[in-house]
Amino acid sequence: MPARDAEPWLLALRNTLRTSVGRAYRIYAVGKKTKVDIKFADGSRGSAKLDIPLVAAQARAIQDAVENLAALISGGHTIASAMEQLYGSEPAAPAPNKPANDLLTKAWAGFRLHKLEVDNIAEATWRNDYKSTGDRLMEVADASNAEQLLERFGRKWEAGIPQRKRCIQNVVRFLRWATTKEGKFILPPERWSPPPQGELKVYFGKKSAKTVARLNKPTFAFSDQQIIDLLDAMPTNAAHAKDAESAKRWKFAFELMATYGLRPAEIHHLSVRKDDGIYLWCDYVKRTGGGYTQPRRLEAFHLEWERDWQLIERLEAGEALPRPSKSVGTAAMEYLRRKPFFKDAYAEGAVTKSFRHSYSKRCHQQYGLIAEEVAKFMGHSVDVHMGEYSDWVTESNRRRSIEFARQRRAEFVQGG
Repeated sequence: MPARDAEPWLLALRNTLRTSVGRAYRIYAVGKKTKVDIKFADGSRGSAKLDIPLVAAQARAIQDAVENLAALISGGHTIASAMEQLYGSEPAAPAPNKPANDLLTKAWAGFRLHKLEVDNIAEATWRNDYKSTGDRLMEVADASNAEQLLERFGRKWEAGIPQRKRCIQNVVRFLRWATTKEGKFILPPERWSPPPQGELKVYFGKKSAKTVARLNKPTFAFSDQQIIDLLDAMPTNAAHAKDAESAKRWKFAFELMATYGLRPAEIHHLSVRKDDGIYLWCDYVKRTGGGYTQPRRLEAFHLEWERDWQLIERLEAGEALPRPSKSVGTAAMEYLRRKPFFKDAYAEGAVTKSFRHSYSKRCHQQYGLIAEEVAKFMGHSVDVHMGEYSDWVTESNRRRSIEFARQRRAEFVQGG
């Protein structure tokens, strides 16, 4: 070693650093400057060059710099990003095709298995709900910690839009799983624990005025007559047998969605029950931010549609429904968009879920049901229902909701 290594002040500084940051950090001279050599837990090494001369007069400055550097690296920074924090220097340009962080990649794969095998979601549900999240996660998987990951993650999407919020919430669920006992602490909690739910707004971003105007368009729901016209226009008598069969299957699916307010995916989770009359049962379970939806008895609004279209009888007889390789909602939209009779409705904002939306609007405006009742029929919470359909809750509905709430309160007081 160079002779200056034996100088008392340098030996004292090294001893001080050994106590404060550990043996992984060692200092040497490179020219007239100070080099910090760092040994990581996996045996690999790295180094940083401080813009401080290795002389006795700078011993305190060197100690502070090394301790600050160590703190940043322990907090999740790379050497380059830590140096940038300390000195504002530009980090080196990344190498092309830089591989994703192996730990995050491994953790995401584990999260997928958990969702499929423990939460019992379908593979199609994983693709629909999490694919865009996973794709973006791999693009920013070289982030140093949860805060940096979320900050970079959201930039892919316009600020404030639902998809950005949804994907960020997916990442937060993933991080929460991976940094707790449930995920076997596959990610170190001190680096990867996500912020509380109430502190995510900064990552969602604020919608621009243009975005607000676009997103505030009312939810499109088919009118009863539009549903009848659409079903009548289905090419069930097409010249080609394959086209006719496809039309029959989709027509049956749309009849079910409209009559019972089904999510597209729910058409494959139906059965006939006869324990309290004859009715349809949906055993679909959807994982949400607040937990799970519950299986439910389906109620027909309008009852004549259930009767005239013989929906229960046809389902019990095993009539075929579409079984696309992709999600039912996506496949249905692709099917309808190719049909001339759907063109006008599509221009108004119609989507596959417009059959479900029409059920909600019908329940409120034609049957006068309150939000709590309709939400139960549709298989989601009252909060979700009002967030989507509050425009359709009339003043009479609101008065009924108020009376219902007051009655429930009175019963509670009397019972107490």
